[in-house]
Amino acid sequence: MHDDLDPRVAAALARAHNDWTRDFCAHNPDRLKFAAQLAFHDVPAAIAEARRAVRTLGAVAVIGNPNPIGGHHIHDPEFEPLWDAIEELGVPVGFHPTGQSSLRDDIAHRFLDHPNGRVIGGAGRNPMELHARLREPRRRGRARTSPPAALRLLSRARAAGSPGGFWRLDETWEKFGPGSEVQISALPSEYFLPAVLRSRRTPTRRS
Repeated sequence: MHDDLDPRVAAALARAHNDWTRDFCAHNPDRLKFAAQLAFHDVPAAIAEARRAVRTLGAVAVIGNPNPIGGHHIHDPEFEPLWDAIEELGVPVGFHPTGQSSLRDDIAHRFLDHPNGRVIGGAGRNPMELHARLREPRRRGRARTSPPAALRLLSRARAAGSPGGFWRLDETWEKFGPGSEVQISALPSEYFLPAVLRSRRTPTRRS
């Protein structure tokens, strides 16, 4: 989902995606369930699609982009009707970043000129963007006032620190490393972990 998409086009893409996913899951509905994609470009349209997807298509969750869309964050007051509607539907909310640097406000942008930017940006953006977004409802008090919608957040953040961060970095290198400009002879974690383990064995000095 790009910032500059016409909100009507973004909503239509979400509807088409959800229709296709519903049809795919229909092949084995006892085992296959889906989270409906929402486009955050237009809040009333997102509310309508959430209701349609859950009540008509059988979605068991909804998912959207954690990045700001057109400068609007998910904790902005204009999104409150959407969170209220999702809470009323009784389904969890998921967040997952879109394609790397597809949006103007994306952490991966700072690595675009790096020779291995796709690896570094891809490894860092998902955990950092998601962890930042998961804190936003708390800043507005949403987690305190509406626990069901604010706390049942499904994210693919994975741990941002070790060991989860190293696992994420290794996984991204295995996907994109072979096509990177600068090659390394081992997994990224194999460069970092020995130093981390040494630092943990070193006794700290008391002042």
